[in-house]
Amino acid sequence: MTSPKAVALESFRLIETGDAELARRIIAPHFVNQEADDDPDDPGRQLPGPAGFMATSQWLRDAFSDLRFELQEAVSEEGFVMAAAIMTGEHVGPFNGIEPTGKRISHQQVHIFRVAAGQITHHRAVRDDLGCCSSSAGARAPSFRVEARRLADQAIHRAHSRTRTDTGGVSMSTTTIRDVLRCSG
Repeated sequence: MTSPKAVALESFRLIETGDAELARRIIAPHFVNQEADDDPDDPGRQLPGPAGFMATSQWLRDAFSDLRFELQEAVSEEGFVMAAAIMTGEHVGPFNGIEPTGKRISHQQVHIFRVAAGQITHHRAVRDDLGCCSSSAGARAPSFRVEARRLADQAIHRAHSRTRTDTGGVSMSTTTIRDVLRCSG
């Protein structure tokens, strides 16, 4: 059986390529992308399961040519995976109401996945979508680590709440996940 971390990281390749077979293999039929609500005009992105993930993948590839995700670090614990990555590409299509700039982007992101039975069931992320297209390549959003920590704390709180009520006492280490997002100085 493939590890939750390996499954979650494959989702970046899925976004880059739009591989429908990979989507069927790693995206659960009841998958929920909690980040798809940023575009209510695209109902395809809000579909559950592989169809919704594929719609988001296509939306990103239409907005950014040569789309790539460079993994910075990842941690997995009891079905939760947190991955920090840098998305790069050339802004060639509309993105969240921003017309194409033709600029190369370098966009830091933190993704939180829930993986069960070898498939991704939920996805959340923290990103600076507006800053992504308005700054030049290589520019870093100054609040990235602060926002990443805030989102990690929220996810940890939710996980602990679920742990107490839904999973019969299985716990999650907050230290490991916080350490992934800690500034190195």
